[in-house]
Amino acid sequence: MRCEYQKCRAVLVERIDRLGRVTYTCPGCARRKAGICAGCPAPVAGKAHNAKWCARCLVIQHQRYCAKYRKRDVEAYNKNAARRARERRAKIKATQPQRPWREIVAERTASRNASVTPAQRSAIAKKAGAARWRRYYQRQMLAKMRQESTTLSSEASRDA
Repeated sequence: MRCEYQKCRAVLVERIDRLGRVTYTCPGCARRKAGICAGCPAPVAGKAHNAKWCARCLVIQHQRYCAKYRKRDVEAYNKNAARRARERRAKIKATQPQRPWREIVAERTASRNASVTPAQRSAIAKKAGAARWRRYYQRQMLAKMRQESTTLSSEASRDA
């Protein structure tokens, strides 16, 4: 048999009194009503009929619960978190009025130009130009290498 208290549901202990009558008691509920911790003989932290753990055991139980949830599937949690974030962004986007993309870019450019000095702007432009030229020369080198490899392979096939 189990305890009828919904939160407890522990297995009842069968006892026989001096008169030979069988009584069933719940040890967990008896401890809770007496105000004794479920894990040790210390008094509970809180009201006697409501609290189940003393302060020390409560910390231990909390750590156990946290460890249990940490062991859960992290990938599934992150996937659901990303889905919730997407839904939240979509809801916010749906409530805001649509603005043309050029207007948004112009606003961002203006705010950036206001916060950057002319010397910094010049340094940023030089860095961007160098990156563009670097990509250009890389493309040129790759094209030259491809051309040389095709000429070498065609010469090798002629010799064979």
